[in-house]
Amino acid sequence: MKKHKFILSSAIVFFCVFSVWFGARIVGLSLIKERLSDLFPQSIITIEKCNFAPLGRLTFKNIKIKKSPVYEITVKEAGAAYSLPSLFKFNIPLAYLHDVHIYLNSSKKIIPELIKYARIRSPGVFSLGAIELKDIKVQAKSVDLAASGNFSATFNLLDDSLDHCCINAESLRINNIQSKNLYFCAKQKKPGGIFSVKELMLDKARLKNVQSSVNLNGRKLSLVNLSGEIFRGVVNAELNLNTSQWDKFDGNLKFKGLDLEDFVGGFELEKKFMMSGKIGGSLELEGAGAKLNIISGKFDTEAPGGTLVITDTAFLEKLSERTGQSFNILVEGFRNYHYNVGSINLSIDKGDLICDTRLDGKNGKRNLTIVLHDFSLERGRSDD
Repeated sequence: MKKHKFILSSAIVFFCVFSVWFGARIVGLSLIKERLSDLFPQSIITIEKCNFAPLGRLTFKNIKIKKSPVYEITVKEAGAAYSLPSLFKFNIPLAYLHDVHIYLNSSKKIIPELIKYARIRSPGVFSLGAIELKDIKVQAKSVDLAASGNFSATFNLLDDSLDHCCINAESLRINNIQSKNLYFCAKQKKPGGIFSVKELMLDKARLKNVQSSVNLNGRKLSLVNLSGEIFRGVVNAELNLNTSQWDKFDGNLKFKGLDLEDFVGGFELEKKFMMSGKIGGSLELEGAGAKLNIISGKFDTEAPGGTLVITDTAFLEKLSERTGQSFNILVEGFRNYHYNVGSINLSIDKGDLICDTRLDGKNGKRNLTIVLHDFSLERGRSDD
C-alpha cells in the first residue's frame, strides 16, 4: 500500500513539475513574442525554441526579426539568468544575447529614425542588473551610418557602467567621419586595454596608424598615450569619455611637424587660401558628439617658414572693409607672402571657431582673424 502511495505521490509531483515547466515555456514564448512585437512593430517574428529551468534560467533559441527591406535580426540564443531570491526582489541579475547578426539597410532614414524601430521601454516591475552581448555581428548602411564588424560587451545597469567591451570593425562611417580596421578592447579596472585604427578620415583629412592604451575605471574611459600620423606629422594625445554619456569627451593633443599644404588640402580650403610650411603645438578640447564646446590651442611655425596666398577675394574685400586698408594693396600683400615665423591661436566662442593668425617675414607682418561659424567635427559651416 505504501509503495502504491509513493508511486502516486511521485506521479503527482512529476505531473506538477511538468505542468509548470510546460506552462512556463508556453507563457515565455507568448510574452517574448509580445515584447518583441512591441519593440519591433510591423515585423515578422519567429522563435524556434524556449527552454525553462525553474530555478535559474529562461532561454530562447533561434529568434528571427524581419522587416524587409529595412532590417533583419537573427539571434541564436537569448535569455535571462535569475534565482528564486532575486525573483522575490523583482530583480533579474542578467539578460543576454549571444551570436547575433544585425542587418540594417536604409537609403533614406538616418540613425535616430532607425532607433525608432527598437522602442526600448521600461522592463516593468522587474529591475535588470546587467546585459551581456556576445558575438554581435553588424552589417549596417544608412544616410549617416555604415558599419561592418562585430562586438561583444557587458553593461552594468546597477551603476550605469561598462564592464567590458571589444569591437572589431573592418569599416565604420558616422556622418562624414570614417574609419578602417578599428579595434578596441577594454575591461573594467584591468590594465592592458587596446585601441587601434589603421586609418581615420574626416573628409580628405587622414589620421593614420593610431595606437593607444585604454583604461576603463567606473564610468571613465581613457585613451592613454595615443599616437598617430596626420598631415605628414605626428600627434600624441590623451582622451576621456564618460560611458554613461557616450557623446561627451575631453582631451589634450600635441602636434609636431604638421604640413600646412596637406592641412589646407585635407579640409578642402584651397578656394580660400594656400599655405606652405610646418607647424607644431597643442590643443585642448571638450565637446559632445560632433559639437565642440571648448577649444584652446596654440601653434607655432617651424623653420624655415613658408608662404601664404589668399585666393578668396571676398575674404579680402571684407578684410578691407574692417581694416580700412586698400583692397588692391591687400591683394598684392597676400599674392605670395613669405613668412619666417608665425603663430596660430585657436578658440571657440558661441560655436564659432576663431583662428587668430600672426605671421612675420621680410616683407612685414600679416595678422589675420578667420572665423568658422557653427563649427563642428562634421564640417565648419562658413567663414569670414
